[in-house]
Amino acid sequence: MPHIPRHSFDRAHAQSILGTYRKRRELVLKMLPQDSSRLAPLVEIGRVLGYLVAALGPVDEECLAALRLGAQAGAALFALGRSEGKALRLPVGDRVVELAHHADGSSLHGGKWNEAYTLATLTGDTASLALLAAVPIELLRRSSSRGPEYAYLMAEAERSSLLRDGREEEWLLAALRAADPDQVDDEAAEIILNMQTPTMEVWFALLDGDRAALDAALEKKLRLHARFFDTAALRSEPEGFLSGDALALMVRARLAGLSPGVTSDYAPAAIVDAGAAARAQLLLCPYCLTPIVADAVCCPGCLLDPRDDAPFEMDDRDLAAAPRKPCRACATHLLGVAIMCPSCRTRQ
Repeated sequence: MPHIPRHSFDRAHAQSILGTYRKRRELVLKMLPQDSSRLAPLVEIGRVLGYLVAALGPVDEECLAALRLGAQAGAALFALGRSEGKALRLPVGDRVVELAHHADGSSLHGGKWNEAYTLATLTGDTASLALLAAVPIELLRRSSSRGPEYAYLMAEAERSSLLRDGREEEWLLAALRAADPDQVDDEAAEIILNMQTPTMEVWFALLDGDRAALDAALEKKLRLHARFFDTAALRSEPEGFLSGDALALMVRARLAGLSPGVTSDYAPAAIVDAGAAARAQLLLCPYCLTPIVADAVCCPGCLLDPRDDAPFEMDDRDLAAAPRKPCRACATHLLGVAIMCPSCRTRQ
């Protein structure tokens, strides 16, 4: 069973950064009810805190809570970006926060959506994933913060995996074709060759259900990750301490009955175990079946007042397996009993 160790890094420097980010987390959480623009940096704060704690060891509740915080902040960011000016009550960390709409759409870009998706997947946060699945990828394309075409196509594939619409592999193939290292500058080509293409190879092996191919692709992915970050310029960057893409795909593999044999400090087993074991009882909007908090007055999916009818209650695993149907307006696959589409908000 191959093991890919983490590259060496300055632990004292990492400990100093950890202290700084802990302070930033508390400050941003304090400011959040008055300034919802703080959601975007909170996604990064949660991710960096989780990566730092994992690298300094051991993976503990602070690490997992930080990663969940980043996922919830990202889901709230995109829900609020689609709220048409309405305030929403959403879970962020260990509290429910009433968040006012803010007009700046520059943070609603593909990189931030993917960051939130990755954190929600590796922590098994079904509620956050449901909010992210309702986001049309066209919204990401309209952001002033632009990304490469393959990134949007990968987001389409990730969204398809959540919606279970049968198009995940189609979008992933399109992303692979778009990720042409010969058509970009040297720096972008290095990212494609060392980070993105290896991720897609793991993803294809997962979709094929091939355990041997999955292990081979994961080993390649993690070794390239180590090589990419084990440089003087990047060695102490928290982004390189874990491989979020690998972790998310390993959690998905575990849930699909494929237990990867590869181990790595970049993908701690404790995070994979926790993400695959996560369970939650969800309260769902009576109209579009988007997860809501108990005292919500506006559903973050359909934007209707969920207090007018009894909400659904469902275990997150049952929700993930529930039958779906295409929306009659936008073709987004929504839950079969939904009478409103959480994506385009059309009555069914």
